[in-house]
Amino acid sequence: MKQLPKTEAKQVISQLEELRQLLNDSLQTGTIDSSVLSSLKELTTSNQALLTDLLPFFRLTDTHKKQVGLHMSAVKTYGHMDVIPLIQQIFPIAEHSFLVHYFSGKVQWVNLNLEKNELIAYPMINPLAVNFTTVMDYGNSFLFLDSNGQSYYLTKQDLLAAEEMQQKPLLKQGGKSIAFKDNQWLLKLEHHQCLAISKKGTLYRVNLTSLFNPVILETKQLDTPQPFLAICQLNTHLLFLGNEKGKVICIQCLPKKIRLRSTIPCLTTSVQKIMPLVGSNKLTRQLAVLGLNGEWAIINPDLSVQPGQTLEGTLFTGSSAAGTALFLNDLGQAYFLEENFNQWEINPYATQSDWWLTYIIGLDATHYLLQDVDNSFQLLRIQTLRHPQDLQQFNPYQKREVPYGQTN
Repeated sequence: MKQLPKTEAKQVISQLEELRQLLNDSLQTGTIDSSVLSSLKELTTSNQALLTDLLPFFRLTDTHKKQVGLHMSAVKTYGHMDVIPLIQQIFPIAEHSFLVHYFSGKVQWVNLNLEKNELIAYPMINPLAVNFTTVMDYGNSFLFLDSNGQSYYLTKQDLLAAEEMQQKPLLKQGGKSIAFKDNQWLLKLEHHQCLAISKKGTLYRVNLTSLFNPVILETKQLDTPQPFLAICQLNTHLLFLGNEKGKVICIQCLPKKIRLRSTIPCLTTSVQKIMPLVGSNKLTRQLAVLGLNGEWAIINPDLSVQPGQTLEGTLFTGSSAAGTALFLNDLGQAYFLEENFNQWEINPYATQSDWWLTYIIGLDATHYLLQDVDNSFQLLRIQTLRHPQDLQQFNPYQKREVPYGQTN
């Protein structure tokens, strides 16, 4: 564990003593010197930095863990949301603005108001009688594929402009490719390229310099008899595929070649989900691999595996944002994790029951957007120590069973 920031604490105490002396001098002279304001500013900055460094130490205490609160509330939906389909994936467009891809093949964009717990849904953007099997965030635009390998695209600028004008955005039809037919996943690479992965494990590197004429640059068939059930892209270079044998295949996408980097034994059961664990610094260094029978593990940057404590049920999905994470299982349970000093730990006091959810996405460290089994949207607010001001509600010596923000 990291050592307590004693040097920084001594610095803050020294600055506080210096400020006190300056204030005493001001009482004698009857004037406030400009150095007082300068010292106060320095002290405030140093104190905030010290409290930020202390947060993970407090988060590791049982006293804090027992005070963590997870509060779920229904989101009111307005607009074109008469029947809410089951969500397949959500893509952020701008702050609290998202593109939602449903299992029905329909796609629409929505706006979320956190303060009011409201969600405004705009019309489906699909052309008439066209359903999309795959959607890819392509930087400044989105790429959509149908089951016949036909592509469509829409720029984020056009999408936001249509939202402002309250009009339906117009998709542009792109090219058609065999790489896009029966496609299971589509991932963005560098240099105007993407990686298309078929249900049979065939990898296609495709040049998208012209969206009207996608060109296959490379084809690679993965030599594995097991179908891939989960995928996670760590960056534009590394790709992780999980199979029913509990193994994770790490693929490296080099500028001119796709190569198998490593086969990682992670679980003894089928891999259900591979998800990034986003640290407090908003960077992803580790991945969580979720499986059956409560089994899960963490893949570290050096591709070593750290088994997690056995939970319950089938861990079928999860999400992470800025130092927090949630795992969901098929028994209606939600497991809450926090990161401290690059180590992820489940908070046993914050496990929730009877949370029948189907989809989850982290918005920030303390807010998650959920979909329940009735296909309704829910907003999760997490009360925990994420900012120095949160310490005002925390007493490390008080045996308090009531979560932050609540009273007895």
